[in-house]
Amino acid sequence: MIATIPDDDYAVHDPDAKKVKLSAFLPDVGSKRFFYQYDFGDNWWHEVRILEVVSMPRRFVRQLLAGERAFPPEDCGGIPGYENCVAVALDKATSEIEDPEHLRGWLGDWRPDRFDLAAAKKGFDC
Repeated sequence: MIATIPDDDYAVHDPDAKKVKLSAFLPDVGSKRFFYQYDFGDNWWHEVRILEVVSMPRRFVRQLLAGERAFPPEDCGGIPGYENCVAVALDKATSEIEDPEHLRGWLGDWRPDRFDLAAAKKGFDC
Protein backbone atom coordinates (compact mmCIF):
# COMPACT_ATOMS: atom_id res chain seq x y z
CA MET A 1 0.00 0.00 0.00
CA ILE A 2 1.36 3.39 -0.98
CA ALA A 3 -1.15 5.78 0.60
CA THR A 4 -4.62 5.89 2.14
CA ILE A 5 -7.26 8.44 3.02
CA PRO A 6 -6.82 9.25 6.73
CA ASP A 7 -9.48 7.59 8.88
CA ASP A 8 -9.68 7.96 12.65
CA ASP A 9 -11.47 4.59 12.90
CA TYR A 10 -8.41 2.68 11.66
CA ALA A 11 -4.90 2.59 13.04
CA VAL A 12 -3.36 2.86 9.56
CA HIS A 13 -0.67 5.50 9.27
CA ASP A 14 0.23 5.38 5.59
CA PRO A 15 0.88 8.67 3.82
CA ASP A 16 -2.20 10.80 3.12
CA ALA A 17 -3.36 9.91 -0.42
CA LYS A 18 -4.50 13.50 -0.93
CA LYS A 19 -0.89 14.63 -0.61
CA VAL A 20 0.98 11.88 -2.49
CA LYS A 21 1.69 12.77 -6.11
CA LEU A 22 1.24 10.12 -8.78
CA SER A 23 4.80 10.83 -9.95
CA ALA A 24 6.07 9.62 -6.55
CA PHE A 25 4.13 6.41 -7.04
CA LEU A 26 5.24 5.87 -10.64
CA PRO A 27 8.72 7.39 -10.88
CA ASP A 28 9.67 5.00 -13.66
CA VAL A 29 8.31 6.28 -16.96
CA GLY A 30 8.33 2.66 -18.10
CA SER A 31 5.56 1.82 -15.61
CA LYS A 32 2.50 1.46 -17.80
CA ARG A 33 -0.09 0.18 -15.35
CA PHE A 34 -0.96 -0.19 -11.71
CA PHE A 35 -3.86 -1.39 -9.62
CA TYR A 36 -6.00 0.80 -7.40
CA GLN A 37 -8.22 -0.54 -4.63
CA TYR A 38 -11.30 1.43 -3.64
CA ASP A 39 -13.19 0.46 -0.50
CA PHE A 40 -11.16 -2.11 1.38
CA GLY A 41 -14.36 -3.77 2.62
CA ASP A 42 -15.96 -4.33 -0.78
CA ASN A 43 -12.63 -4.68 -2.64
CA TRP A 44 -13.25 -2.75 -5.83
CA TRP A 45 -10.00 -3.27 -7.79
CA HIS A 46 -9.28 -1.07 -10.80
CA GLU A 47 -6.50 -1.54 -13.33
CA VAL A 48 -5.12 1.85 -14.38
CA ARG A 49 -3.21 1.95 -17.64
CA ILE A 50 -1.03 4.84 -18.69
CA LEU A 51 -1.54 5.25 -22.40
CA GLU A 52 0.35 8.49 -22.89
CA VAL A 53 2.01 11.27 -20.92
CA VAL A 54 1.18 14.71 -22.26
CA SER A 55 1.83 18.31 -21.26
CA MET A 56 -1.29 20.26 -20.44
CA PRO A 57 -1.67 23.97 -21.17
CA ARG A 58 -3.55 24.45 -17.92
CA ARG A 59 -3.37 22.88 -14.50
CA PHE A 60 -6.21 21.09 -12.78
CA VAL A 61 -6.51 18.77 -9.82
CA ARG A 62 -8.88 16.38 -11.53
CA GLN A 63 -11.26 16.50 -14.46
CA LEU A 64 -14.08 14.26 -15.63
CA LEU A 65 -14.14 13.95 -19.42
CA ALA A 66 -16.79 11.30 -20.05
CA GLY A 67 -18.60 8.41 -18.44
CA GLU A 68 -21.24 5.73 -18.72
CA ARG A 69 -23.72 4.25 -16.30
CA ALA A 70 -24.37 5.24 -12.71
CA PHE A 71 -21.84 4.99 -9.92
CA PRO A 72 -22.36 1.79 -7.92
CA PRO A 73 -24.26 2.41 -4.70
CA GLU A 74 -21.81 2.95 -1.83
CA ASP A 75 -21.27 -0.20 0.27
CA CYS A 76 -23.32 -2.37 -2.11
CA GLY A 77 -21.12 -5.42 -1.49
CA GLY A 78 -18.45 -5.27 -4.18
CA ILE A 79 -18.94 -6.80 -7.61
CA PRO A 80 -21.42 -9.52 -6.55
CA GLY A 81 -23.49 -6.95 -4.62
CA TYR A 82 -23.40 -4.56 -7.56
CA GLU A 83 -24.61 -7.31 -9.90
CA ASN A 84 -27.52 -7.94 -7.49
CA CYS A 85 -28.33 -4.21 -7.45
CA VAL A 86 -28.39 -4.11 -11.25
CA ALA A 87 -30.62 -7.18 -11.46
CA VAL A 88 -33.11 -5.79 -8.92
CA ALA A 89 -33.14 -2.29 -10.45
CA LEU A 90 -33.81 -3.76 -13.91
CA ASP A 91 -36.48 -6.16 -12.56
CA LYS A 92 -34.31 -9.17 -13.42
CA ALA A 93 -33.83 -10.50 -9.89
CA THR A 94 -33.27 -14.21 -9.54
CA SER A 95 -34.12 -16.52 -6.66
CA GLU A 96 -30.45 -16.31 -5.60
CA ILE A 97 -30.89 -12.70 -4.42
CA GLU A 98 -31.83 -12.60 -0.77
CA ASP A 99 -34.77 -10.26 -0.06
CA PRO A 100 -34.94 -8.38 -3.39
CA GLU A 101 -37.76 -6.13 -2.11
CA HIS A 102 -35.56 -4.87 0.72
CA LEU A 103 -32.75 -4.26 -1.77
CA ARG A 104 -35.17 -2.42 -4.06
CA GLY A 105 -36.15 -0.15 -1.17
CA TRP A 106 -32.51 0.47 -0.27
CA LEU A 107 -31.71 1.39 -3.88
CA GLY A 108 -34.50 3.96 -4.07
CA ASP A 109 -34.51 5.53 -7.54
CA TRP A 110 -30.96 4.35 -8.41
CA ARG A 111 -30.74 3.04 -11.97
CA PRO A 112 -27.56 1.49 -13.41
CA ASP A 113 -28.18 2.97 -16.86
CA ARG A 114 -28.53 6.56 -15.61
CA PHE A 115 -25.57 8.89 -16.12
CA ASP A 116 -25.69 12.67 -16.25
CA LEU A 117 -22.28 14.02 -17.29
CA ALA A 118 -23.11 17.62 -16.34
CA ALA A 119 -24.27 16.61 -12.84
CA ALA A 120 -21.28 14.30 -12.34
CA LYS A 121 -18.87 17.04 -13.42
CA LYS A 122 -20.27 19.43 -10.80
CA GLY A 123 -19.15 17.07 -8.05
CA PHE A 124 -15.91 16.06 -9.68
CA ASP A 125 -14.06 18.82 -11.54
CA CYS A 126 -11.84 21.09 -9.53
